[in-house]
Amino acid sequence: MPPAVLDTRPPGLDVPFRPGNTLTVTLAWPADALDGRTFTATLDAVALGLDVDGDTMTITATDAQTSAVTTPAAFRLTETTGGESDDVIIGEWRPSSNPSTSTSSTVTVTESAGAVAVTVAGPGTVGLTARVLALEVQAEATRQALAKPRAELARARMNDRAAQLVFLGDSLTESFSPSARGLRWTDLLSRRLNGHKQAHAQYIPAAANVFSTQAPGDWPGGDVPLTYSATPTNDIGHGADLHATIIPAGAFVDIPYYGDLVNIFYTATPTGPAAAAVTIDGIAAGTLDAQNTPELTSQVVQVGTAGDYGAHTLRITATGAPLLFEGVVVYEGARWGFGIRFDAIDVLALGHVGFQTSHYIASAAWAKSFALMSAQAAMIGIALGVNDLGAGRSAADYGANLVTIVELVDAQRVAFGFTAAPSILFVQMPGVGDAYLAAAWDAADELGTDRCAVLDLAALLPDGGAAGWGLLDAGGHPGDGGHRWIADAIADHIDLSSVVAPPRPDIVRIGAQHPATQRSAWAEALTFPSGVGLAPTVRDTSPSGTTIGERRHRVWLDAGTYAGHVAYQQQAGGGTVQVLVGHTSLGSVATAGADAHLWASLATPVVIESPGWYPVTVRKTAASGAVGFVELALRRTA
Repeated sequence: MPPAVLDTRPPGLDVPFRPGNTLTVTLAWPADALDGRTFTATLDAVALGLDVDGDTMTITATDAQTSAVTTPAAFRLTETTGGESDDVIIGEWRPSSNPSTSTSSTVTVTESAGAVAVTVAGPGTVGLTARVLALEVQAEATRQALAKPRAELARARMNDRAAQLVFLGDSLTESFSPSARGLRWTDLLSRRLNGHKQAHAQYIPAAANVFSTQAPGDWPGGDVPLTYSATPTNDIGHGADLHATIIPAGAFVDIPYYGDLVNIFYTATPTGPAAAAVTIDGIAAGTLDAQNTPELTSQVVQVGTAGDYGAHTLRITATGAPLLFEGVVVYEGARWGFGIRFDAIDVLALGHVGFQTSHYIASAAWAKSFALMSAQAAMIGIALGVNDLGAGRSAADYGANLVTIVELVDAQRVAFGFTAAPSILFVQMPGVGDAYLAAAWDAADELGTDRCAVLDLAALLPDGGAAGWGLLDAGGHPGDGGHRWIADAIADHIDLSSVVAPPRPDIVRIGAQHPATQRSAWAEALTFPSGVGLAPTVRDTSPSGTTIGERRHRVWLDAGTYAGHVAYQQQAGGGTVQVLVGHTSLGSVATAGADAHLWASLATPVVIESPGWYPVTVRKTAASGAVGFVELALRRTA
């Protein structure tokens, strides 16, 4: 009787396959190991085709056999000797609409003292858990590489220094496919990672889409974040995402935002303005020295006042000469000290529609701007590859370009004097394929797996794929569901904690007695209401002139539709109270009349697409007269 290979059984041969296709697995055995031996292979107790040619064994599941398997089925390779059967290899083959293996893979069986090893070669290697050792190595690399961002996320949640994550990519990162700008996967990732934190940050580029244009359809969700007084010249050679513009001399750009501090990024050129004017709400906020020979990219000026968050308009004027404008980062609701941001997790999206790895490498100015933008980054995510694949770039060149991108940024960080190197995560979007995935891991190995790792999003897709689960829009980009899925998949990978906001009631109340996060031209003045109406409570009375006064709050709102109801003191000569959630006005109520404590329903509901902390403003408008605010109720109706 021929001896068994070894008593130790090799790792299970687990294979995902596409139903209706023939699947072939080839096993290469040690020399002469199959001589005089008899084997059978079964899937779900149904015999598979098995041929032995020398030291090579070929197992075949026909298209009819794979079609018949609708649930994970047991695979067994069994040796029969002297009427007795012994399982040599066992595993689970499972049907999938998105298998990461090809229809053919080669498995090599080797033996050494006391052990049997199964290794896999060919394009189908990723989906076979026979690659136990390789997968364990990748898991360890991921653990090491993500140690830094995971530690900084944890520290930020303990009210310590803020954590920053920066993503570089193409249209999937620029994200012009969601129904609203705030539903981009980077924004959703920010809200999830922040959990109960009230802080938020967003990058607003100078332009959008392939050629850095400014039409409404060029922006994510059609939401235009800025307006130029004169058409700028598009510049795809500058900026952290190569989305710069050149504002004509004398023209300006208006950027409405909700926040407190703003970082303005620009390039100083030999013909630029020496003092480009900056105003916030029409009040001078400084100037930009944008004139220098030679050119100086990656210049940054911070304007605003920490803590004075609210609705503002930033205007940047190209005073006397054209200004090369790159974009802004708007910060909202976090603590600052000694120029350092605390108590926040910031996620910045730097993407350019249609761009490949080569576009960023080709720009002499890009790495400087990106290094400055990501100066505080705990992790840089690089989500490129789909356009490289479409352009026919080889996997080897793609991997080499990933290495070059990181090395260019590293060199600029050293030149700027930044000492801490961020972790690098190569995010492989669905569709790039196994060859690019392997190239990304090779790039991570070259850069060092103590710092670099790879996330294969395709491997996480549910059966049925992106299209089957409604994750794509008509153009093949992620729709709202796809952006949510990407955000959750990345969060699950990089974040070990489960941070969620506590459930909120269907009615959120803000009373006069509740401290405002910030006030503007409305000092606290608490008294009791007078006249007839509801039970006595506290009112907060605004000044009576025509100056706009605001009580600014931040509240957690779950997804849904909210109707606003405001309680107020009606009084002779009363002014008008208005309620806003973000930039959306729910309506206004005139409060003039005989003394009474009244409720009024506001005319316009607001739809919250994604749960998170939202700014809520109770405003005394420019109409003459004081407002006696008692309470605001936001009631979820759907």
